Amino acid sequence: MLTVEVNVNKYNGRILNFKSEGEVKGVSGFAGDIWENMAKALNFSLNGRQVEKSGVRFIQQKDSWSGLQKDLEQGHIDVIPFLEVESSIPNNTDFTQPFYMSGFHLFVKGEEHFSWIWPLTPFSQTLWFAIVACIITATSSAYVSNRMVIRDQKYRPDFFSNFLHIYGFFCCQGSAPSSSGISVRTVTLCSSLLATVLIQAYSATLVSHIAAVTQQEPPFQDLHGLLHSRYSLAVVKGSYIHSKLQNAAGDIYEDIWKKSTFLVESFEEAMIEVCYGQVAIFIPLEMHENNQCKVMAIKGLYFSSWRASGLVKGFPCKNSIDTTILHLREIGIFNLLKARYFPHLMHLQRHLQSTSNIENGVQLYEAIPIFTLYAVGLILAVTFVLLEKAITSCTYNRYVLI
Repeated sequence: MLTVEVNVNKYNGRILNFKSEGEVKGVSGFAGDIWENMAKALNFSLNGRQVEKSGVRFIQQKDSWSGLQKDLEQGHIDVIPFLEVESSIPNNTDFTQPFYMSGFHLFVKGEEHFSWIWPLTPFSQTLWFAIVACIITATSSAYVSNRMVIRDQKYRPDFFSNFLHIYGFFCCQGSAPSSSGISVRTVTLCSSLLATVLIQAYSATLVSHIAAVTQQEPPFQDLHGLLHSRYSLAVVKGSYIHSKLQNAAGDIYEDIWKKSTFLVESFEEAMIEVCYGQVAIFIPLEMHENNQCKVMAIKGLYFSSWRASGLVKGFPCKNSIDTTILHLREIGIFNLLKARYFPHLMHLQRHLQSTSNIENGVQLYEAIPIFTLYAVGLILAVTFVLLEKAITSCTYNRYVLI
């Protein structure tokens, strides 16, 4: 009987989990289902054992191991279902045929940057100043022209009325005063053309900005940015990343290892550091969802490793297991399991390969400034109605008294 010791925690449940149905104890998850399929194909039984250890292996000192690797070395278990294929694994471990490629990306805690003035961002500050200057200039020109053309002050629009006519064009509600002359109509025509072009440009730019203004912006863009930032890198002792960084020489990874890396005992401890400090971590994409806080990826694939199952040295069924793994790959079982347990991976991979940072559609909170502006307009309209009503009432009462 094969004994499969399962690392059960909230971080790797999609990969490997403990399954107990009555007296039958088995495994589930991506790697667990692979072994369940092999058990059916090769007619052997699985005995999954639920454990509290969160790490597959930790290096304590030279040639000394703990965690599941130590249990395998001492013969307490026969199989570690999901393990990186690398040369640092002790000689007492045999690997099966690889069945999964893990891509390690750099993740940090996601930070959202929201601003109430984001509706102004489609245009630069200089352009907004230019638009205000054009409105004031057009208003002044219309006012002077009306003073020169219209002699009767009763029919002559004041400065504020001219401003409303010009400003109305920029709100798609403008029109020239009916009593205006040719010069004023020329000014309003030019204002209308300018407003139409600006409105179209603003609308087109706003569409591309509306979903991006609250997007998560990474604190750095690559490993060089990490090295020169206040962020540090958390690395689990004895992990695949630990081995790669420790053996790096003459490149950016060596600098990261010497200047920005600190070691932790477990993945859980590393995630606590990420969620509550300025800390980055290398995480396989299949594990990025099961975290204590929302994390975001720094674009770029930094490490990749084949995953296989680790067998105790001299395991009698190794050749049959390798043949079965190849057969499961040929009939598409691995693809079906990926779609079942990692449905988010394809979307995330497309996002990491794209040039856009926009992940989701426009959310309600992203449009709050627009709705707020609308609400303020309604409040002002009601206020003006009440004021006009009050003024009219006072004027009428005063007239009655007289």
